[in-house]
Amino acid sequence: YQRRVHGTPSECLFFFAMGNQVGKALKDIDDGQGNVEKKIESLFEKLDKDKTGSLENEEYKKFIEELVNYSQEDLKKTKGHEYNEEDVRKWVKKWVDPNGDGKISLAELKKGLKHILDAGEASDDTKEKKKKKKKKKK
Repeated sequence: YQRRVHGTPSECLFFFAMGNQVGKALKDIDDGQGNVEKKIESLFEKLDKDKTGSLENEEYKKFIEELVNYSQEDLKKTKGHEYNEEDVRKWVKKWVDPNGDGKISLAELKKGLKHILDAGEASDDTKEKKKKKKKKKK
């Protein structure tokens, strides 16, 4: 997928490296192996560079961008569904920043991330149930 990165070369390199870490962490969480709650806490600690207890400003923007990219790739696996980037961005923000204050707390991340990462799987499960119903009718 494409990333839009702006800034100095060192900022771009940092963002790219951070993106790889975030993408890997999201995949580990999405796979559901091990202690998912601890993995989310660990991701939050890495992202909360200024240790304020919430992701805000650049931390917030970079994480939203990474989560949108990851979600778009995950949702592309769901056949028959087309999602544009802006719709995915609004949906992601709705779940990880439900009060719209431009900050993500650990509690918001835990609750919202689970819903977002399970979305692609839920669509796949729904399709499987529909296929089974069709077979039973025949």
